[in-house]
Amino acid sequence: GTHDKILKVVQYSLFLLARFYSKPFRNAMEKLSDDICWSRYVNRFFGLPTSIEGVRSGSWATSKALGKAMAWTMIGYYPLEHLAYLKWRAPDICHPCRSDSRLAARASALSCRFWLTYIILDTLRVLPPSTKSEERSEDEKSITRQERLQLVRNALFVLPAINWSLPKWDTDPMLSPLVCNGLMWLESIVCMYQGVSS
Repeated sequence: GTHDKILKVVQYSLFLLARFYSKPFRNAMEKLSDDICWSRYVNRFFGLPTSIEGVRSGSWATSKALGKAMAWTMIGYYPLEHLAYLKWRAPDICHPCRSDSRLAARASALSCRFWLTYIILDTLRVLPPSTKSEERSEDEKSITRQERLQLVRNALFVLPAINWSLPKWDTDPMLSPLVCNGLMWLESIVCMYQGVSS
């Protein structure tokens, strides 16, 4: 929702602005960015019911099959995000897996693979039908400004999603934190613009 869009802009803006300050202030801004990141994890606890409804109705896309596939990816995504969050923030709750120090990172990487699959499916949802089809009207062959913005957002998501999907994303990342957070900041700005212009 709008609440998460605002938090996302603030989170990544703080991270990037911190690059321009000396260490004490920089550390404080990065901590604020991290705190907002954790609050966004909490928001994700409310996403699973919507995904379950999406699987039932197939309403996430014009094609019911595609809509259900998109919702299924989120049913995979949310529980793994919850597990990672609990392991990182409240490890004593995860009694059976206390000794597995990599559990949170592995759960997060797997959740991002579901998210990456969602991004690919969402891109297929937005792309216009084949222009070769004579049965399609001109309106059906074109995409709206909102859909173009969604394609831009998905393109900005791809590299961070791949980065966070890798087995050693936290110890040997493909992207530097600056590049990864920079792409996510750009996405957050496009997302906010998409929201206010709809």
